[in-house]
Amino acid sequence: MAIGLDELVLAEPDPLAVDEGSLLTHLTDAHQDAVTGLTRLADPWLLRGVVRILPLALDRHALTLRCEYARNQRDLRLPFPAPLRDTSQVGEQIQHLLVAARACPRRRHLPARP
Repeated sequence: MAIGLDELVLAEPDPLAVDEGSLLTHLTDAHQDAVTGLTRLADPWLLRGVVRILPLALDRHALTLRCEYARNQRDLRLPFPAPLRDTSQVGEQIQHLLVAARACPRRRHLPARP
Protein backbone atom coordinates (compact mmCIF):
# COMPACT_ATOMS: atom_id res chain seq x y z
CA MET A 1 0.00 0.00 0.00
CA ALA A 2 1.53 3.29 -1.12
CA ILE A 3 1.26 6.40 1.00
CA GLY A 4 0.64 9.65 -0.80
CA LEU A 5 2.52 12.85 -0.15
CA ASP A 6 -0.63 14.43 1.33
CA GLU A 7 -0.92 11.64 3.90
CA LEU A 8 2.77 11.85 4.74
CA VAL A 9 2.61 15.60 5.33
CA LEU A 10 -0.43 15.22 7.61
CA ALA A 11 0.98 12.28 9.60
CA GLU A 12 1.69 12.87 13.26
CA PRO A 13 5.13 11.87 14.57
CA ASP A 14 5.27 8.72 16.62
CA PRO A 15 5.16 9.69 20.33
CA LEU A 16 7.92 7.17 21.14
CA ALA A 17 10.39 8.28 18.46
CA VAL A 18 12.47 10.52 20.76
CA ASP A 19 12.74 7.94 23.56
CA GLU A 20 12.87 4.73 21.48
CA GLY A 21 16.62 4.19 21.85
CA SER A 22 16.69 4.58 25.62
CA LEU A 23 13.57 2.42 26.04
CA LEU A 24 15.09 -0.38 23.94
CA THR A 25 18.38 -0.14 25.85
CA HIS A 26 16.49 -0.34 29.14
CA LEU A 27 14.59 -3.42 27.95
CA THR A 28 17.85 -5.09 26.92
CA ASP A 29 19.79 -4.20 30.06
CA ALA A 30 17.15 -4.52 32.77
CA HIS A 31 14.42 -6.78 31.43
CA GLN A 32 16.00 -9.49 29.28
CA ASP A 33 13.84 -12.06 31.10
CA ALA A 34 10.73 -10.22 29.89
CA VAL A 35 12.11 -10.03 26.34
CA THR A 36 12.69 -13.78 26.40
CA GLY A 37 9.21 -14.33 27.85
CA LEU A 38 7.63 -12.41 24.99
CA THR A 39 8.95 -14.98 22.53
CA ARG A 40 6.17 -17.29 23.71
CA LEU A 41 3.94 -15.20 21.44
CA ALA A 42 5.92 -16.38 18.40
CA ASP A 43 5.25 -19.43 16.27
CA PRO A 44 7.53 -22.24 17.53
CA TRP A 45 9.22 -22.60 14.12
CA LEU A 46 10.53 -19.04 14.43
CA LEU A 47 12.43 -19.94 17.59
CA ARG A 48 14.14 -23.02 16.16
CA GLY A 49 17.88 -22.35 16.12
CA VAL A 50 17.68 -18.94 17.81
CA VAL A 51 21.00 -17.81 19.25
CA ARG A 52 19.86 -14.47 20.71
CA ILE A 53 16.74 -12.28 20.99
CA LEU A 54 17.02 -8.49 21.22
CA PRO A 55 14.53 -5.62 21.25
CA LEU A 56 14.93 -3.93 17.85
CA ALA A 57 12.23 -1.29 17.47
CA LEU A 58 9.42 0.32 19.40
CA ASP A 59 6.63 2.49 18.09
CA ARG A 60 3.10 3.43 19.13
CA HIS A 61 1.74 0.21 17.62
CA ALA A 62 4.21 -2.53 18.54
CA LEU A 63 7.47 -3.83 19.92
CA THR A 64 9.73 -5.57 17.41
CA LEU A 65 12.19 -8.24 18.54
CA ARG A 66 15.16 -9.37 16.46
CA CYS A 67 15.63 -13.15 16.46
CA GLU A 68 19.25 -13.91 15.62
CA TYR A 69 20.39 -17.26 14.24
CA ALA A 70 23.87 -18.53 13.38
CA ARG A 71 23.63 -17.27 9.78
CA ASN A 72 20.73 -14.81 9.58
CA GLN A 73 17.97 -13.05 11.50
CA ARG A 74 14.22 -12.50 11.49
CA ASP A 75 12.10 -9.86 13.15
CA LEU A 76 9.06 -10.56 15.30
CA ARG A 77 6.57 -7.68 15.56
CA LEU A 78 4.36 -7.85 18.65
CA PRO A 79 1.42 -5.45 18.31
CA PHE A 80 0.10 -3.71 21.40
CA PRO A 81 -3.59 -4.12 22.29
CA ALA A 82 -4.06 -0.39 21.65
CA PRO A 83 -1.84 2.34 20.17
CA LEU A 84 0.22 4.27 22.71
CA ARG A 85 -0.30 7.99 23.16
CA ASP A 86 2.98 8.60 25.02
CA THR A 87 5.98 6.89 26.63
CA SER A 88 4.25 6.57 30.01
CA GLN A 89 2.16 3.73 28.51
CA VAL A 90 5.05 1.55 27.33
CA GLY A 91 5.39 -0.47 30.54
CA GLU A 92 1.66 -1.11 30.79
CA GLN A 93 1.42 -2.27 27.17
CA ILE A 94 4.43 -4.57 27.50
CA GLN A 95 2.78 -6.02 30.62
CA HIS A 96 -0.31 -6.78 28.50
CA LEU A 97 1.92 -8.61 26.03
CA LEU A 98 3.59 -10.54 28.87
CA VAL A 99 0.20 -11.62 30.24
CA ALA A 100 -0.73 -12.90 26.78
CA ALA A 101 2.66 -14.65 26.52
CA ARG A 102 2.18 -16.40 29.86
CA ALA A 103 -1.15 -17.74 28.60
CA CYS A 104 0.60 -19.38 25.63
CA PRO A 105 1.80 -22.99 25.88
CA ARG A 106 5.27 -23.48 27.32
CA ARG A 107 8.01 -23.26 24.69
CA ARG A 108 11.57 -24.53 24.84
CA HIS A 109 14.10 -22.53 26.83
CA LEU A 110 15.92 -19.93 24.75
CA PRO A 111 19.64 -19.27 25.13
CA ALA A 112 20.72 -16.79 27.77
CA ARG A 113 21.99 -13.40 26.73
CA PRO A 114 25.78 -13.48 26.17
